[in-house]
Amino acid sequence: MIYIVASLKKEIEDILLLSSKIKKYRDKRTVYYRLVLNSKEVVVVKSGIGKRQLNEDYFKDCTLFISTGFCGALVPDLKTGDIVVSSCIYTMNSDDYMSYIKGSRGREKIEVLNEKIDTDKLPIEELKKNLWNGIRIETAPTFTSPKVVKNRREKIKLNELTGALAVDMEDWYRYQFAKKLGCDFISVRSVLDEVTDDVPGFTDGLKIGQKIAGIVSKIGHSQQAIAVAVDTLIKLY
Repeated sequence: MIYIVASLKKEIEDILLLSSKIKKYRDKRTVYYRLVLNSKEVVVVKSGIGKRQLNEDYFKDCTLFISTGFCGALVPDLKTGDIVVSSCIYTMNSDDYMSYIKGSRGREKIEVLNEKIDTDKLPIEELKKNLWNGIRIETAPTFTSPKVVKNRREKIKLNELTGALAVDMEDWYRYQFAKKLGCDFISVRSVLDEVTDDVPGFTDGLKIGQKIAGIVSKIGHSQQAIAVAVDTLIKLY
């Protein structure tokens, strides 16, 4: 069984529109949609943002774990709607992250963890060939952040430290979960905020409305790219 896991309803809305025979159920804060996509029975999961505990009992028949959703660009070359398939996931703990971003601790004192993603059994090259014209796809290292990466300065610092091209807040944890299950794993994400976009936070005060408006205006394009990429991957798997 293929499981598609995302954090937010917005990230999977267009996938649900492409599906049929949808049955919805819930386990605490986690929402599951059992459905048919491309003539295949699939489970779509809305897990919530960041490190979330998934129930192994609901994933016993999982053969492919697709982690999807929005991500942030860490380099100027990536634009909203571009697809990033992770080849290696980097992460660090919250204290190291804050120390590095604030500049109170140099990179030589930061512990950066990494996991190489084995995608050899998955149709990545076929996915690149079969995506719609205009949708760009990159296979690249990514970074799972313990904190919201707020602005261009933070994004560039993370790229300099790890070489990652995009940032999310879930893939490291989802990959560890998929390893426990013994299933194939792939992260297929769509860029939402570009390297120059500020991400709104609680400390932004009067600027928060402007930042939210800028991000919201890009969501539709990123949603469509997620649906196209995931739909194509399932068709090829």
